[in-house]
Amino acid sequence: MEENKISIRELRAKAQLLRPFLQIGKEGISEATVASVDAYLKKNELAKLSVLSSAPLSSKEALNELARRLKAVPVQAIGRVLVLYREKEKKK
Repeated sequence: MEENKISIRELRAKAQLLRPFLQIGKEGISEATVASVDAYLKKNELAKLSVLSSAPLSSKEALNELARRLKAVPVQAIGRVLVLYREKEKKK
């Protein structure tokens, strides 16, 4: 990340105040999940999600998959909680 961008450390600190807005369950990461996280990131930049124990993938796997599909920065995955960051698009 460039110097003028927000650091991972700062993002982790901000994420502590958030509650997970979405749960990934036994269906895993569906197109609806991706669309929901995409819409949330467009408004908020920082998204916190939880992965249920019934999910077919771990929180780290979910973090990497969502980051790849949404072109987001994987911030952290601790336990069953993950955090993604994507900078808002600037209006022209």
